[in-house]
Parts: sequence; C-alpha cells; structure tokens
Amino acid sequence: FIGVRDPAIIKKATHQAGFAFMKAHGGQFDDHLTRAARDPACGLPPGSETSKLGSGQTGRGKPQVSESMHGIYAKRWSDTMGRQHDLADYTSLLDALTRAREK
Repeated sequence: FIGVRDPAIIKKATHQAGFAFMKAHGGQFDDHLTRAARDPACGLPPGSETSKLGSGQTGRGKPQVSESMHGIYAKRWSDTMGRQHDLADYTSLLDALTRAREK
C-alpha cells in the first residue's frame, strides 16, 4: 500500500512489525522520552515501566481497566464527544470520520 515492491524489504518490515521483534526491542516502542519529562513534573519516581507491549494478544489489556474506570470513561465521552458532537460512542466517531472521508 505504500508502493514497496522489493520482497526483501517486505520480509524485513513484516518481521520487524511482529510481536517477537518488538518485544525484543522494547525500548524502541515505549514512552521513555515522554516519561522522562512527565514523571518529574508530576512527582512520580523515575524508572517506571514504559512498555506498550503486553502479551501480543488482542484484547488482553481490557482486564487492566476496572469496570468503574470504564464507567468514568463513558461518562467523560458522553459529556464531551456525545454532547458537543452528538457521537454516542467510538464507533459513531469512526462512522462519522469514514463518511467525511468519502465526501
């Protein structure tokens, strides 16, 4: 989709987009630069985990967010995106963006 036709480049890109490669090179896929600036400003201790890589399975991060937090997120969405833009949920946002792109 980006015009790459070279099989060697496609093979390398596919390999480097895989979970095993990303897990082995986690420092290239984390938020260490953001945390280095944010943590001291927020009074947080240095050296906390910054990896975005979990188990490599889709949906495995959901249990990390409690039901009460899901409720807080839903209310915040309703108060902002819902009220201001008439978007009931994230799917509504994606649908609106798709329609706008098709125009």
